[in-house]
Amino acid sequence: MEAIQFEEDKLKRVRKLKVIEVKPRRRYFWAGPVIAVFLALMFRRNKVISHAILILLLISAFPLIAQFGSENASADSPEVWNQTSGNLASTDANWLDGTKPIAGDNIIFNATSTASCTWDLALALGSFTMTADYSGAITQAASFSVTGFSMAAGTFTGDLNYILTDSGSFVVTGGTINNNVLRLAMTGDGSTLTSTAQFCDLAINANITEGAMATVNKIFSVAAGKTFTFGAYGFTWRGGSLGTATWTNLGIITGTGTLNIVVKWNGCGIAFGTLLLCPVRVYHESGGVAGCVVSLTADAILPSTLLVNSDHPTYTATLDLSTSNYALSATDITIGTRGILNGRASTITCSGNWDDSAGAFTAGTSTLVMSGSSKTIKTANTNGAPYNFQESGTTTTSSSINITHSLTVDNGKTLTVGAGKTVDLNCSNGGTYSNLGTIAGTGTMEYSFSTADKTLTFGVVNAPVRVRAISTATANRTMTLSTDRVLGSTLLVNSDHASNTMTIDARAVYFGAVGAITEGTRGDILYATFAFVSSPGYGGGVQTMHSYTYETNLSTTASPGQVYTFTSNATWLSWDSTDLAVYGTPDSVFGGHWYYVNISVADGMLSTYQNYTVLVVPVETLQDYIPLLMALLFGFGLLMAGFKYRELWILAGPVWIICGLTIFIPYGVVFLLVSVGLGIVLMFKGVSPYL
Repeated sequence: MEAIQFEEDKLKRVRKLKVIEVKPRRRYFWAGPVIAVFLALMFRRNKVISHAILILLLISAFPLIAQFGSENASADSPEVWNQTSGNLASTDANWLDGTKPIAGDNIIFNATSTASCTWDLALALGSFTMTADYSGAITQAASFSVTGFSMAAGTFTGDLNYILTDSGSFVVTGGTINNNVLRLAMTGDGSTLTSTAQFCDLAINANITEGAMATVNKIFSVAAGKTFTFGAYGFTWRGGSLGTATWTNLGIITGTGTLNIVVKWNGCGIAFGTLLLCPVRVYHESGGVAGCVVSLTADAILPSTLLVNSDHPTYTATLDLSTSNYALSATDITIGTRGILNGRASTITCSGNWDDSAGAFTAGTSTLVMSGSSKTIKTANTNGAPYNFQESGTTTTSSSINITHSLTVDNGKTLTVGAGKTVDLNCSNGGTYSNLGTIAGTGTMEYSFSTADKTLTFGVVNAPVRVRAISTATANRTMTLSTDRVLGSTLLVNSDHASNTMTIDARAVYFGAVGAITEGTRGDILYATFAFVSSPGYGGGVQTMHSYTYETNLSTTASPGQVYTFTSNATWLSWDSTDLAVYGTPDSVFGGHWYYVNISVADGMLSTYQNYTVLVVPVETLQDYIPLLMALLFGFGLLMAGFKYRELWILAGPVWIICGLTIFIPYGVVFLLVSVGLGIVLMFKGVSPYL
């Protein structure tokens, strides 16, 4: 770029110097008429001559005046090549009028002479034309500028040491511009560049429209504030063809055709700058060498599609987002045959369809963002697996996809798993899972575990779900759920490992599925369980039942509804479905009877129950204890009397046994056992003297 500007400045200086140059044959064309008129006026003023003589002098000056007009007209006529002595443009004899061109002259090469020419004049010319009847060859040997370049035949060969500057249009309709050597600078706003030539350098220093697909093999630039526009034929920069190439776009590049970035012999760096409309293709030509890479040197915000591929039967073409992790965005992104996209740690935004099935996406630690509506994604699976995947639009998978680190579905967005396809998230790689939108489709959403467990929240997942330990899992693996969720389809939990298990721990949440839940080979689900906090207590008197609640951390918002069932043969008991309470007070008529109470609760998936029995014991008064007191008094009386009259113990024994079996039993087993035991001992003591 600096070299081109330097040559332009040089040409401007040349223009300033040459504009005062006058050809020798035109140097005195005005002298005759001026001198004649001057002398006539002087003589007439001094009355040296008469009117008649003055008229004769003026008439005699007429031929000189006519010659002035003729010479002045010839100054605007073009310079025509007419080679007679060598082939240098700087030789006077090689031009039709016998003098070499000067600044501002229009140049024509035509059938007058088809001899070749070496252009060695550093001039600021007018137009430069090679007509259809010129078959010679022009070789550039100096930097020069023109106000327009037109070529219909012949051959023009530039030189890497010189620049051709064109302030008008550059139009090639025929002939040949030899490739890789012409350095062209376009400086005229509104001009056109119509040529299929392969330029070495092309500087767009004005608003230029391309009229045919041009190719630049080394240095290409668009000046600040300027626009380069091309049509359906496109434009090609072969950045790796002629050694170290540079691309500098400080303005705008736009067009409906394809912008081709080509590598063949070398790699190159590129900062695309501002592009409008045009699709971009990065590819390797046939031939050349292997390993050519196009590396970004700035963020690339592409306005249309991006294709990375190779026309070579074995060599690849690589677009590298560089170690600086420049961002890349485009509509459709296709990594085609032998194409490679090296994602590094960049963010890649695709607002159209993504397809890396025929090439290779080296994801690195990059993030692939799908931002378009109703788009598709197709990958080469393990060879094109995204590292981080973010759904910020609505995308349907048209192939199975492995996500090796993180999956994010933005709020209100949808990732649809295509029929017969899978989206497989590696849950053991330290990544994140955030589903604030929806995962839908008839394909399977897989959550795979290998070296680590993970706690996550499913979010809305209406696609079938598989949770698995892979065949190389290093241990039993567990997915712990952190919030309630009912999956919208089926669920399969299993392990592909020969012995290690896969477990979903849902004990702290409400968890279920609309479809079938299958615990496959070495798969297990730990569900939340119900448990009643309170249980019946026992005490004296008639028992009053109070509230019994169940304990579970199931969310009432996720649960389809918790339903209680109460059954009992105790007609005096009631159930409060609002307070979840069993209550009631029996009359004395119910005393001494046992009653069952059964309470169960279910929410459509989980359930539990609590069954127990209740004994109603009447409230006892002092009168209720009289039989007990009389029995005790009579029994103790016989007991004490037996110490004096042992025979009375024979009578006392049966009395204690009868009291234990009849009177003492309501007061507990202890009373019963003590009474009966004492009766047996007394009977034995009473009869022992007679044995």
